[in-house]
Amino acid sequence: MNILIVDDHPLVCAALENVIEENFENVAIEQAFNAKKALSFLAENKIDILVLDIELGDDDGFDLLHKAKRFGFDGKVIVISSKDEKLCSDLAVSAGASGYLDKKESVSRVADAIKAVNSGYTYFRQINTTTSHGNGTIKLSTRESAVLRLLLDGHTNKEIARRMNISEKTVSTYKRRILDKYDVRSVFMLVKNSSYILK
Repeated sequence: MNILIVDDHPLVCAALENVIEENFENVAIEQAFNAKKALSFLAENKIDILVLDIELGDDDGFDLLHKAKRFGFDGKVIVISSKDEKLCSDLAVSAGASGYLDKKESVSRVADAIKAVNSGYTYFRQINTTTSHGNGTIKLSTRESAVLRLLLDGHTNKEIARRMNISEKTVSTYKRRILDKYDVRSVFMLVKNSSYILK
């Protein structure tokens, strides 16, 4: 089994590698600390499982994942993050990930996640919600996911339009769809609503 860990913190990579080595035999583990190195490695090597932090300094882990898939990467993906769990978990599902781990959890959980996805299962912790959506994960399109990530980072509609090379009207349309799916009236409500964010 070939595993690539992508995180911009070397200590996190080292901790994850130690746990994986303790729990699996015949495993080859590589590390990448930025998106450029990760993409280069994925293009030249067969990786079975990608353990991916979505916050890579100035880079976006989800953008990296989309690019890797366009280049032919077809392995399993476990997303890790310290951001708001419910939203990131939904974004991970929309991006095609097989699992999600919150960095606030024990690092040993990565072994459980790898065992699950390597056996063909998904690994998403059940998050309690009290909305009309129940406990189901909300599915966002690739563009909706990209717009949501930029909104959560504080970008305006105009900035998002420029970055994504689309019109402001199109950004507004995606924003409206996102809010409708989460049944809220604003991004502020989405971030502050404890039904969606695990405090």
